[in-house]
Amino acid sequence: ALGRLRVEEAARRAGAAPGGPPGAWRTVPHLRDYNLDHFGVGTLRGPEWTIADREASYLVRAVAARQGRRLPHGYEAVYAHTACDSRGHPLDGLHPYVLRLSPPPPVRAFWSLTVYDSPGGHLVANAEERYAIGDRTPGLVHGADGSLTLHLAAERPADPAAAANWLPVPPGRFRALMRLHLPDRAILDGSYVIPPVGPLGGRAGA
Repeated sequence: ALGRLRVEEAARRAGAAPGGPPGAWRTVPHLRDYNLDHFGVGTLRGPEWTIADREASYLVRAVAARQGRRLPHGYEAVYAHTACDSRGHPLDGLHPYVLRLSPPPPVRAFWSLTVYDSPGGHLVANAEERYAIGDRTPGLVHGADGSLTLHLAAERPADPAAAANWLPVPPGRFRALMRLHLPDRAILDGSYVIPPVGPLGGRAGA
């Protein structure tokens, strides 16, 4: 029982960004131990993908098993998630939001954004039958500078450009999950930062 509590607490802290801005996305590119004990097919032997402290690795692997559910290796895909906006308030479908990606995430395969209801963690049916949006979504409208502004709202935006970049959200609280497949080094080393989700008409961090 004590071990289970320790794993739960470590899983709760995993991906936290101490001192980060409100609404900062949480990500753990190296949650998996790629690993000296049982070297798996497709893993890399570089020191950045192994945990030198084998005793410490037990807890890391337990957290990965607790919350990962077949998470890929970090160099294959990184998952980032957030449940708060740029003011630190819980994401809630009562309010419309924007996520301005300038530039969009640097990946060598593709990226996507999905929302799930909270606390259930389920996809929510919507009339558009759109459950994710990303660089493979047809008809996205980019800014002149190459930026991409995504609209997260329960209701379809009236503006056609905003509607093209719209991801429907549930009417209540939700969390957002971004999947970054074959991430570039900038994602892995943290130099690329996904901006917080902001209220429509507001400023990030406002």
